Amino acid sequence: MKYMNEQYMNRKTCAQRDYKSVMKMKVKGKQIFKRRMKMALFLLIFCLCSSALFTFHSKAMSEKQRYKYYTKQEIQYGNTLWEISGNYEAFGYQSRLTFLNEIKSINHISDDKLTAGDFLIVPYYSDECIMVQSDSREMASNL
Repeated sequence: MKYMNEQYMNRKTCAQRDYKSVMKMKVKGKQIFKRRMKMALFLLIFCLCSSALFTFHSKAMSEKQRYKYYTKQEIQYGNTLWEISGNYEAFGYQSRLTFLNEIKSINHISDDKLTAGDFLIVPYYSDECIMVQSDSREMASNL
């Protein structure tokens, strides 16, 4: 009987040791899983922040300050609105047709007929800021 008790005790202690080792492995596995999840979350947040900063920086670098100006264009015989609009960069417009419609609107043109010798006001854009200084006395005399 003593021998059987010893065998039972040995089995019991082995089972207890196995249970403890299994529990330690489970706890260790959970700790490893938590570390991996934290690292994955950190990498995800880092990538999102980096891409957001890169996008913002590249957009800011690509968009220069553009200034809108107007110029006077004399119409020559045979000129068309399409040809005149092609001489100017249509930056800031969805299409060349939108640019043409603005030229028509500014100049109060309802159709595409142009008369040689007339003038058109044509908008254009530039990166440079042009400061026009005028003498107030000159402006007053023109009134």
